[in-house]
Parts: sequence; C-alpha cells; structure tokens
Amino acid sequence: MGEAEDLAQARQKFIDLVKQLDEGVKCVVPTGPAAGNFLIALSKGSQQKRITISEDDMLELLEDEKLVMETVRQAIAELDA
Repeated sequence: MGEAEDLAQARQKFIDLVKQLDEGVKCVVPTGPAAGNFLIALSKGSQQKRITISEDDMLELLEDEKLVMETVRQAIAELDA
C-alpha cells in the first residue's frame, strides 16, 4: 500500500475512534497534512476544539491507536466542560 492509501485509512480510523468515544462529536480531518501535521477540528454543540496530530502519529494509528487515544480523550473532555 502507498502512503496516500495509508493516510486515507488512518484518517478514517481517527474519525471512527472519535465516534467510538463520543458519537455527539463532529470531527473534520484534512485529507492531507500541512507541514507534517494534521490540524483536526472537533466540535460538540457550540464548543470547538482543534488538535494537532503529526503525520507519523496518524500513520501509527493504523498499528496502535493508544498513541493518540489520550489526546483525543482530553480534547473530547474539554468539549464537555
């Protein structure tokens, strides 16, 4: 598989992970990184949060979601605050 396909799979896995943690959170993940990072927008109701995930961490998500899990949980908790 090429890197573009891997990034597409990782992007979808990230979206699925967010939905698994909280179905009420909307997640917008760009189709590609900017300067080696993904700037991801999370929103729930009127609350918004942006998080940055490196391209390497996004690709690692295919093997081990624990790497970004804490970042996502923390961001979702801040949306609920």
